[in-house]
Amino acid sequence: MRYAVALVVAVVVLVPVRSEEVTPKNLAGTWTRTVEGRTIKFDIKEKGLTVTLVDGNTSVEAEAEYAITKDGVLFGIITKVKKTGTDGGPTEGELFSFKPAVEKGKLTISDLNGTKINDGARKLVEGEYSK
Repeated sequence: MRYAVALVVAVVVLVPVRSEEVTPKNLAGTWTRTVEGRTIKFDIKEKGLTVTLVDGNTSVEAEAEYAITKDGVLFGIITKVKKTGTDGGPTEGELFSFKPAVEKGKLTISDLNGTKINDGARKLVEGEYSK
């Protein structure tokens, strides 16, 4: 009997915790992260998403249409951009993709790629977000 209990405990401990399946439904919500005084917010809906970056008196808000591949990669196109106090940031028509993972109420974004994505953008956007 002790061996059976030990085996069950070993299996439970050794089985990795899996993130939730990546679907528009489980990604839906507002996810926020602050990096170096800048706040990045993803407002994800089943039919589109909005990304907002606020840095002091400047802000960039980008709306996008997206889809998710069977491998869980979110990809999309920016359809509208609103900028305040800056000319930098994305423009309409830019393509992007990233790997989202949802686990225990956190969204983790990795593997950010896109038309004009550089290392600075990756450092800012990739990471863990809270709802």
